[in-house]
Amino acid sequence: MRKIKKVLVTIAAGVVILNTFNAASVSASAAVYNTDDGVCMPYADEIETKWRYNRGVLQYRRWNVTRGYWVDPDWIDYKYKG
Repeated sequence: MRKIKKVLVTIAAGVVILNTFNAASVSASAAVYNTDDGVCMPYADEIETKWRYNRGVLQYRRWNVTRGYWVDPDWIDYKYKG
């Protein structure tokens, strides 16, 4: 009984030691490949809708903030669908 307990304690200690080394290597590799300098890079383009009144008509146009160009070629008259 005493011998089985000693074997189990040895195995448990070995597992703990292996997990410690594994966690250390993962965190070290994450530190090597982490190049985040605080800049947020969006995955999708950010689109803003711009509004104006032209001769009493409400119009809109979409602007791509990420790339810096108009998404729509012309201003579009807004028609309320309510």
